[in-house]
This record gives sequence, C-alpha cells and structure tokens, in this order.
Amino acid sequence: MGGTSELCCVVKSNISDDVALKSEPNEWATLRWTDEFGNSIAPFFTSLESGQPFLKELNGWQLKRYPVSFVVEVILADIKQETSFYTIDPVSTEKFKALSPVQFLTELICRKNPVGIETQDLVLKHQDIVPIEALLGGGRDPNAEVEYRRLLAVADLIFGVDVMSGKQSIVFGRLSLKELVRTGQSNILGVVNVGLDSETMEIEKLAALVQDIKGHHDYYRAGTR
Repeated sequence: MGGTSELCCVVKSNISDDVALKSEPNEWATLRWTDEFGNSIAPFFTSLESGQPFLKELNGWQLKRYPVSFVVEVILADIKQETSFYTIDPVSTEKFKALSPVQFLTELICRKNPVGIETQDLVLKHQDIVPIEALLGGGRDPNAEVEYRRLLAVADLIFGVDVMSGKQSIVFGRLSLKELVRTGQSNILGVVNVGLDSETMEIEKLAALVQDIKGHHDYYRAGTR
C-alpha cells in the first residue's frame, strides 16, 4: 500500500438505507456483515487486484475506489460507534482480521510507512498502560501521579484501554491521527494508553482530566453527538 492515495470498498448498485459511507450517493450500498460477537464488519482493499478473490463468493458486488482522506473521515466519525469494525484485504467473510476504528487507522499508517512500525507497537500492543488510579490520585506515589500527568500534557494521542477486553477508545488526538494518515509522515507520535474499566465512569473521568490538561478531549460515548 506504500504511497497509495486510494482504498477500495465493496459496493452494490442498489437503493438501500444500509450505506456505511455517509457521503456516498444512495444508489451505492456498501458491504457489511456481522461477526460472531455481533460487530459490524466493513472491508477495504488496498488495490482492485487484492479484492478480486474476495468478490468470487459475492453476487452483484463490485469494488469502488475512494480517496484515503475520505475513508479516514468516515472512520473517525465511527470511532464513537462501539460495534463498528473494519478489515483490510480480508480473504473472505469468514477469514479476516477485525480492526477497531483506531486499529484500522493505525494499520493504514503502518502500511503507508513500514519504517514507523513503532507506532503500531505503541498503539496496538499496549506495551505500557498507565493505570487510571495513578492519574486520579489513587496511587501510593504522589510523584508518579505528577509524572503521569506530565505524560498526558505532552502526548499526541491518548487512549482509554479497557483492561478486560482490550478495547480502545480515543480520548485525545483525533486530528493527529487524521493528519498522520493523510500526509503519510512517519514521525512517531507520543502515545499514552490509560487502563480503565469501561463499565464504570472511569473513561469520563479521564476525558475530564484531559480536558483540564489539554484544553479539550475527543471522547464521545456511543450514541452521543
């Protein structure tokens, strides 16, 4: 995918309300299927050639090119949707890697910039996760709390990571992700992953803390905004 400015989506010429790409004319319906966990999966392909084998199991569907910038806009809009997932170059609707919106964008970055693999390691593998208690005064070391808050102050990307499921939610850095995918720059962004329980109000507390430190946050719970 190096240097490409387009992605291919699977579409059907049909009047339908099931349009995943919000700005797409109504006569084009985009393919989505539901996985075993109830997540909605939308496939993208890095070239027409890579998508042709996938189409063999589908009747009436075709590949349509979109600018990467347009795809990024759609993915960023879907970050707040907890059941919207994507996949790149799937073999079939049974054999694919489901990616959250943040993981999808990170995968695009890494495919465009293989040298910048550190970004993928930071965002996807959660090598270093700061417990939210350390940021909210629940830790035993006040100095560590100050240091962790300094990390938030200089971070380009801040994610809340559910400690049980590993699910990511972007709390800060939506514009940085968008710009990184759009420009293809391989500069490594400062990433902070905060471990929390998404079944509680901890992510809202993190968002409020980020608001205080950074001046705004990018977290919106599904069904809001």
